Amino acid sequence: MPDYDDVTITTPDNVKIKGYLIRKRQKAAATSVDILEASSDIRRRQQDAAKGPVAGYTLLYCHANAGNMHEPPLILRLLQKAALDYITSHPDLKDTRIVVYGQSIGGAVAVALTAANQDRIHALIVENTFTSLRKLIPHVMPYLKWVSPLCHQIWDTESAIQRVTKLPILLLSGGRDELIPPAQMASLCRTARAARRGSSYVADVDEGVEVEKDAEGVRFVVFPNGTHNETCIHEGYFDEVKRFWNEI
Repeated sequence: MPDYDDVTITTPDNVKIKGYLIRKRQKAAATSVDILEASSDIRRRQQDAAKGPVAGYTLLYCHANAGNMHEPPLILRLLQKAALDYITSHPDLKDTRIVVYGQSIGGAVAVALTAANQDRIHALIVENTFTSLRKLIPHVMPYLKWVSPLCHQIWDTESAIQRVTKLPILLLSGGRDELIPPAQMASLCRTARAARRGSSYVADVDEGVEVEKDAEGVRFVVFPNGTHNETCIHEGYFDEVKRFWNEI
């Protein structure tokens, strides 16, 4: 595995984020910010980031390391922004292109971070992410569907992605995701594309999972046998990521 450093990023209010800075090539042109969910295998993701075909540097961390998981989304977003500030002030990273990647709830964080920092970020990659926590609850815990409107951590990804109108987006969807319905990823794609056409339309999961691969600067790729945490191991995954990187 290439060289990597243990990284501690400290926010202005002294909250610390733990992660890894993986170095594959010196003086590289691109840095990937990889935001993972709490249940991800961080060691395997280290290896995946290391063998990823394009980024010279990868800042890899789990969103659960960014403070308490019970913190409100606004505070978590501020913590993620500290990671972005770390890159833009780092002597080796500050002049590189920044691509933000997020998986599961890490994807929700990635979309929110990108929407608020489009002038500092060059592209967005999202894998197996929900439209919002409130809309996810009825699928994960059907017996709680009646109280899902009371969920105070909304993570409204479908609204945030409507604001990402200037950057290329790659959406990676596992066709056998056992946690997040693949139709929610398809809905994010439709919603993002509609926003780029000047529409405020928000897609519905009832529209299904069939989506055109390329339109409006948003690419949607399905891996039919991909599960929630193992889409990245399926054939063609890194080929699609490399193709996207080479086009931005």
